[in-house]
Amino acid sequence: MAESVPGSIVALIGGILGIIGAVMLIAGGGIIKLIIPARLGAIATIYLILGIVYLIFSVLTIIGAVWMKKAETCRKGGIVALVFGILSLNILAIVGGALGIAASRK
Repeated sequence: MAESVPGSIVALIGGILGIIGAVMLIAGGGIIKLIIPARLGAIATIYLILGIVYLIFSVLTIIGAVWMKKAETCRKGGIVALVFGILSLNILAIVGGALGIAASRK
């Protein structure tokens, strides 16, 4: 078993960009709630919930990327990054997880 440095880096970049996107979703929901509180309150709440879920998925993707740096947990990290990349539609996390799984088979 070997570690996957390229897969780890790609998944890490995907996780960091996911966190940035999640913060923008949360901020967008907050701004909508402040500007038009009565009519679009439900939409703002949906933005906030989606942002929080996306933030959690991105943090778990980063944890998977860190696991891919160790030979013992490379396969586990690749699976975690791949699963949460698919759930959050994060292409970089999907590619990084696939690279991690492929490197663990060597």
